[in-house]
Amino acid sequence: MNPAAGPATKRGRLPAAAQRCLAPPHGVESASSNAPRSDSQTATRGTHDWFVCAICTTLMVMEIEIEQSARKHGCADDEIRHAVLHSIGHEQIEGYGDEMTVVFVGQPHPGALPDNLLEVIVSKWQDGQLHAFHAMPLTSRWQHLRYQ
Repeated sequence: MNPAAGPATKRGRLPAAAQRCLAPPHGVESASSNAPRSDSQTATRGTHDWFVCAICTTLMVMEIEIEQSARKHGCADDEIRHAVLHSIGHEQIEGYGDEMTVVFVGQPHPGALPDNLLEVIVSKWQDGQLHAFHAMPLTSRWQHLRYQ
């Protein structure tokens, strides 16, 4: 394997966003730590939030369930999955109860114009599955994620 090409899975090369997840940010010793986040592990511009990596890593091996509410703005299932798996930015937000919830910003398909971006909100529900329950063209609320 060519190290410059990045790690591979059964489905091919990991997307760039997932490759960034494989190396912990400065000051974080191990990816397996279940300790709560400290200030040094909180995402800032130019770094990667290690807590969110749990979602990114899980995306490589789990199917994302697309809820009907995610289709309400006309986004197709394949577009939603592509935007998440090839995201250019993401941010953890407060979810329902203790569910891990992340907003992803990404292109809906390969070769999409740079301004053609989707915002997709994914949550890991109590059933252990990842569920995309919101997807639509990028709004001003999540514009800052395109510059991560």
